Amino acid sequence: IFGNILCDCATYKYKLTILIILIVMFIISKRPFCRFFCPLGAIYSLFNKFSYLKIKKNEKKCTECMICEEISTMELPLDKIPDSTNCIRCFNCVKVCPTNAIEITNSSNSKRNVQSSHAKAQSSQS
Repeated sequence: IFGNILCDCATYKYKLTILIILIVMFIISKRPFCRFFCPLGAIYSLFNKFSYLKIKKNEKKCTECMICEEISTMELPLDKIPDSTNCIRCFNCVKVCPTNAIEITNSSNSKRNVQSSHAKAQSSQS
């Protein structure tokens, strides 16, 4: 009888430790499940380098405001997004860029800029 109780207690402590670690991870970072545990994300990350859509940063237009990095769903710096296996291609960085310095290109290198809401508002006011 006492052997089963001790075994269950050790299992309980193990599970409780895992739960506490996961809760802390959810508090500290964005999308910890997607970043560290999701098997679908791991499969997608293998194909990121061969993605049809690429993100390019126009250095001449960029003002280094860092809005794109703040909005990144996966907390990625823009310099690493194009080649990062962690980028999920949400294109939030493209949408929020006030100077339209971030462009989406396809594999045939034709550029397509998704105009940010800020730029749309400015053009409608003019």
